[in-house]
Amino acid sequence: MWHALKGYKRCVIPAQGYYEWQKKGATKVAHFARLPLSEGEDAASPPILFFAGLWDTVKYEAPVPSKFVPTDENDDREPYPTGNPVPLSTFTILTTTPAADIAWLHDRMPCILTDEDEIARWLDLGEVHGWEEGKGGTADLLHSFKGLTA
Repeated sequence: MWHALKGYKRCVIPAQGYYEWQKKGATKVAHFARLPLSEGEDAASPPILFFAGLWDTVKYEAPVPSKFVPTDENDDREPYPTGNPVPLSTFTILTTTPAADIAWLHDRMPCILTDEDEIARWLDLGEVHGWEEGKGGTADLLHSFKGLTA
């Protein structure tokens, strides 16, 4: 599946940051990772990150019957099919090993595109190259990013 999407179904997901849950014993503590605020910026309008992603659209042949069972006689929720005949568009954020400064939080982080050139190359704008293998290839864009704060 990954191989079929990586060449031509790439996308960029803009975000203010992302949540990661750090395990502490039996509990998990939420941390919001983002770019640090510059002078004059506030938390209401933080700088934007651009995550590398993949997208796809799926059209089910026929709905799959639901296995939903009401919990009691007061549960009036209706079962719904899990396969919708309407096309479903989805995306995923690609992850990589974390940068050293955020590795304390989790064993992965989103692949962050850092400038317009990386975004254009990831989206394969201009002459279509698809997925370029080897050093200097497309995968070089999928790297850790230093400088996040959580």
